[in-house]
Amino acid sequence: AFGRLDAAKPLAGAALGRVAAPDITPAGLAARGWTGADLQTFFATGIAPQGSAYGEMFPVVHLSSQYLNKADLAAMSTYLLGDQPPQPQPLKPVSADAALLKPGRQHYLAVCAGCHGRDGEGKPHVAVAMLGNSTVRNADPHNLIVSMLDGIEAQKFPGLESLQDMPGFASRMSDAELADLANYLRASYGGQPGDVSADKVKALRAEAGKGH
Repeated sequence: AFGRLDAAKPLAGAALGRVAAPDITPAGLAARGWTGADLQTFFATGIAPQGSAYGEMFPVVHLSSQYLNKADLAAMSTYLLGDQPPQPQPLKPVSADAALLKPGRQHYLAVCAGCHGRDGEGKPHVAVAMLGNSTVRNADPHNLIVSMLDGIEAQKFPGLESLQDMPGFASRMSDAELADLANYLRASYGGQPGDVSADKVKALRAEAGKGH
């Protein structure tokens, strides 16, 4: 109730704010395809093949981790993944029926593909890839739904890298449409089941309205 750490679940993450802290245990990172090299790139630049820093993680990179030297980046990666890191899990193939994913595919082509690519490949200096994206691969769809509802501000990363702003679709798409889109993304690009309900979207939409 007061935001106290649960010592029984170190680094397992929790939804303390609008954007939930993901599971960064070795198993949790490996499940979303992270390697030690990718973690070091992410902490140094804010961008990796698994996506970009956003929410409360963006200022961590902007104000802190980008200034770490290579030895410190390697040490932090080892701390998170362990001395014998688990093998990153390959992306699972699409298991959902194409007909069930068709509505979500149509929404994706209409509002997402212009930036994220027709097949989720992303566009350099515009938007990250959806294919294999850590948020899309997360078993918990919380952050994916929040990103679609709220959008993400334009971001400038170390060096000359930047990504365009992502608009929120809370006022443009219904709960059912966003659920279809989330399920298409999860099943097609994240190896996750398409089990997001309109009620789940509705609940997170309501939380935004309360200022959470």
